[in-house]
Amino acid sequence: MIGSSNGLVENSYSKTNVTGSAEAGGLIGNTTNQVNYCYATGNVTQGSVGIVYFGGLLGRTNSSYGSTCYYCGTLSGGLTDNTYGTRKTSFEMQMQSTYSGWDFAAVWNIDPIINMGYPNLRSNAP
Repeated sequence: MIGSSNGLVENSYSKTNVTGSAEAGGLIGNTTNQVNYCYATGNVTQGSVGIVYFGGLLGRTNSSYGSTCYYCGTLSGGLTDNTYGTRKTSFEMQMQSTYSGWDFAAVWNIDPIINMGYPNLRSNAP
């Protein structure tokens, strides 16, 4: 979703598969700022031998990332996941109880027949 970010990333998600050759993450390749209330479900694949930073949520960060972020996609290509964010199963990602501290009253919605059962933003329902 985001190649590089210097600003706050909050209340965001990506369900896109990513192939990267430098910094690859399911949501963000590289960030220097805080990431909160986000998730990624896509697969992340190493695109070349030279990739150094690799993760299901973030490829690389120079900042603290929120403990309120999750991911579940498959990681492939030989590198070890950097574990930014909390890894969950697809089943867990479809349960509201997984998302500790998320605002499901005003910001997020979760419904088994909308968005394949994953959370969606109330302001931008699929």
